[in-house]
Amino acid sequence: MNAKKTKLNIIQVGQKINKESIEDFNYLIKSLNLNLNKLNTWANSVEYEKIAGIVIDDKNKNYILSKSSIHGKGIFANKNINKGDIIGYAYKDKIRSFLAKYTNHSHLYNAKFLDNKNKEKTIMIAFKNIKKNEEILVDYRNQVFNREFYK
Repeated sequence: MNAKKTKLNIIQVGQKINKESIEDFNYLIKSLNLNLNKLNTWANSVEYEKIAGIVIDDKNKNYILSKSSIHGKGIFANKNINKGDIIGYAYKDKIRSFLAKYTNHSHLYNAKFLDNKNKEKTIMIAFKNIKKNEEILVDYRNQVFNREFYK
């Protein structure tokens, strides 16, 4: 009986985090004065793909693509990942990986995108320790307003 209560609490906490992440994403969209339907249409257009690059499965073993309770599909750790570890490339040689396309937003993020100085490559690093099967999340604000670079 005690184990069931613990499991229920974990699920409730997870649902709260996902609800807060969704609310925060909607706040971000509203604060930027964006129309979510138009944004989604643009992000899935041929024109956007020409600018942003095609999306490929780069067969990275650090993560898997799976259904997300936050939004559609998401990126999940395929193993324990330590803070500071490179998770993989999001953008390289004008090609986007699943990291670039399917990483969901949360203000309770556990990873960050870092660009090289020429913005030709973007990597993702773990901002916190990430447990196997945990969704890998970024705060989109970091990429838009506080872009960080690596050498």
